[in-house]
Amino acid sequence: MPGHYFISYSDADGRDFAQRLHDALEPGFAVWFDKHELKPGMDWDAQFRAAISACQAFLFAMTPDSVDDTCTCKNEYSDAFRFKKTIVPLKAHKDTQAPFRLNARQYIDFTGNFDAAIAKLREHLEWLKSPAGELQSLNDRLADANRDLRRADDTNRARIETDIAQLKQDIEKQTRVVENPQAEAEQTARNIRAGIERAREPEKPVGGTTRTKFINPPPMTAPRWWQDRYRENEIIRDFLRDDAMRLLTLNGRAGIGKTTLVCRLLKSLEAGQLPDDLGAMNVDGIVYLSAVGTRAINTPNLFADLCKLLPDATAHALDAIYRDPKIAPREKLPALAEKFPRGRVVVLLDNFETVLDARDGDIADAELDEALRALLDAPHHAIKLILTTRVAPRDLQLAQPARQTYLPLDEGLPVEFAIKMLREMDASGIVHLKDADDALLARAREYTRGFPRALEALYAILAAWAKRSIVWIRPPSA
Repeated sequence: MPGHYFISYSDADGRDFAQRLHDALEPGFAVWFDKHELKPGMDWDAQFRAAISACQAFLFAMTPDSVDDTCTCKNEYSDAFRFKKTIVPLKAHKDTQAPFRLNARQYIDFTGNFDAAIAKLREHLEWLKSPAGELQSLNDRLADANRDLRRADDTNRARIETDIAQLKQDIEKQTRVVENPQAEAEQTARNIRAGIERAREPEKPVGGTTRTKFINPPPMTAPRWWQDRYRENEIIRDFLRDDAMRLLTLNGRAGIGKTTLVCRLLKSLEAGQLPDDLGAMNVDGIVYLSAVGTRAINTPNLFADLCKLLPDATAHALDAIYRDPKIAPREKLPALAEKFPRGRVVVLLDNFETVLDARDGDIADAELDEALRALLDAPHHAIKLILTTRVAPRDLQLAQPARQTYLPLDEGLPVEFAIKMLREMDASGIVHLKDADDALLARAREYTRGFPRALEALYAILAAWAKRSIVWIRPPSA
């Protein structure tokens, strides 16, 4: 039921009010009321969460029990905050005070004349659909984000700052719509006409520019001494070949080589070949997003960068869909995905652990969580997601598990490949690894556990000593 209004209430003391509210709003408004909408045999929490994520606005019936911290309503309005929903408090009982996170929002008082309050609520819900109402919703979200930023830890600060920057851009644009709707509508129409004209141009216009199919620079370039990981490359190859698979999670501790492995494979794919003689493979586009790179992992970037692989007219139309608050979030990504009906498009989400909540391993950004789930749930499309992460996203792995591949990378390089890597790094022989005894290099592998980054660090330390003219005396063969 996309675009509905979700009623949150306490079953202990608000059921009658919620039923009356539902009956009064139902003519003219789509209302989600659990007593009518919950499906038997299905997970209730999942149904509630899906309903909140798709709602047009969240109606919170405030009664003594619903505002209590122990009531499940707290989980519901917390989800509404996470999903960036407009929350409308409804005072259903005189002896209630709004919860802390809602006390700055104006409520609608239902403790007097019910019909008058319903009329006011209807008027308010209609106003929320207007440009001015949409602007107010954006300002409310910005206030919430600024509040969260003041309390954020290092793990979530970057994500919230990105959200704030995007909200400020949206507010600036929406303010222009409110102040001069006709001028903004005319500019939008001009943009669409220009996009249609560009789409009519030849695919490769003479003297013109063509759209690149590799979006953003990769997080890193694999060094020339890269070794092994043949089995992992085969698993990734099989994932990319299987049209039924949507998401691959490459999970392992820091320094194990996750990012290097994937970037090496994708760089090879840019030329239409898999590495290590695994054969040819064509891709129609590669999008690189990295939490520590030049393009952060979030829904606006994911959506915008995938649009860059499409014709301009299509991209403009999709951008309008993405910015339309009347369209439920779970409809936006499938609308994009259906524009990739065939072929193969790869999206790398690197260092994904930085967008996870450190407390429970769930995705901290509710909009991103919803976007990835929508891509997993959508009908057939050609988008392939690859995550590299130190921590596996727990809840996401439970969504459409048949469409996911999990690849743990928990072992360092085998001894023979660790030895080869050490010799390759010391190509000039400056630290005498190039011609060292295998037994000595095997001990180096043992101490570093074969982790590529640890082997690189060992070489860097020895090279720094050598440059200071400190003589490294090799012990007798061990």
